[in-house]
Amino acid sequence: MTDINNPKEELTNAGLRVVAFSGNARSNFLEALDLAKACKFEEADQYIKMGMENLDLASRAQKDFLVNEAEGSREGLDFLAIHAQDHYMTTLLLKDLINNLIDIYKK
Repeated sequence: MTDINNPKEELTNAGLRVVAFSGNARSNFLEALDLAKACKFEEADQYIKMGMENLDLASRAQKDFLVNEAEGSREGLDFLAIHAQDHYMTTLLLKDLINNLIDIYKK
């Protein structure tokens, strides 16, 4: 159970949400690409939409994470901070790449 009065626990939970939602978005985008390869563009668009929703949730969690970090809930960078940022940034890149690839498949 989460203790909302414990800033370190709240920071950890925000970091874990960044990782989880980014991972979900990544899976959605990769599924969209597979569907586009099979010329199932309407289904691919639905997975892109789900990926964007998960990416939005990851972005919100990242904001919570960064706000908590800035408020001094934890000193210095740690593995979770690096891991969360890595997941988020690589998923942003993947989103752009897959959207471009789907556009190519549509042609």
